[in-house]
Amino acid sequence: MSTSSITRALVVSASLAAVACGGPKNLHLALGPPLAAPPSSVALAAPILLAEHDRLEPMDAFGKGYFVGNIWFSGGYEVMPEEDNQVRSVGVELKDQELYADQVRQVVTDTFAQLLTEHDLAWQPVQTGIERAVTSPRWVPTRGSGDFDGRDNQNLPRFDLQPQPLDVAELPDLPPGTATVLVPMVVHYYTHNGGWFVGQSLGCPAGARLRVLWALHDATGGQVLTWGEVGVQHQQEFYYSPNSVQLQDYQLIVEAELATWLDEQLPR
Repeated sequence: MSTSSITRALVVSASLAAVACGGPKNLHLALGPPLAAPPSSVALAAPILLAEHDRLEPMDAFGKGYFVGNIWFSGGYEVMPEEDNQVRSVGVELKDQELYADQVRQVVTDTFAQLLTEHDLAWQPVQTGIERAVTSPRWVPTRGSGDFDGRDNQNLPRFDLQPQPLDVAELPDLPPGTATVLVPMVVHYYTHNGGWFVGQSLGCPAGARLRVLWALHDATGGQVLTWGEVGVQHQQEFYYSPNSVQLQDYQLIVEAELATWLDEQLPR
């Protein structure tokens, strides 16, 4: 995704938001400790998709909140004893995983590259190898109910993530002088029609979600120096059966919002 593409996404987000009948946004934002000084040099890893990293089957990734792809609900809702008697749409079709995976890798790569450059940080890409050094973040379910429970476009339980240190013995050769390693992790990236996510008893209209966890590691010891997380969502109120182009509109909205919030989080 080029600079012009990101700019276009911002324009599309603003224009669609102007015509959409939407309520308050359900954002998930988290930020680790501040750095004493900006990193002198950054190796930017290729994005890691947590569902792939953890070798999850599509329905398991959907249940955990790690799905990447399009979700198509059908058939009303049912109560599921295996999910503590929570509801979910009777039919859940998961598709376009490869297409969405390619898209989100490019979007996340381009977004981080542009923002690091805009923040005047010296950086170089590392396309392969760092994934072997990455330990999956700790998955911690959020206790209690939330303001959007019942009508959100994600499964319950909600959850927090805690990034873990790198295994430096598994790191590939890094560019000379590298001080830090920045690892973006895609938690989920999906679009959907109207339906019922697990536990969301009121259902929701069509929409999209994108959530990215990033961690900045010391290149020598692997420890986490700081980290951040951005989860954004869009729901197209009163609309339940989007076509393929409208699904792309929803993607552009959450991609633009991701860039906006990452701009606030990344070191300068």
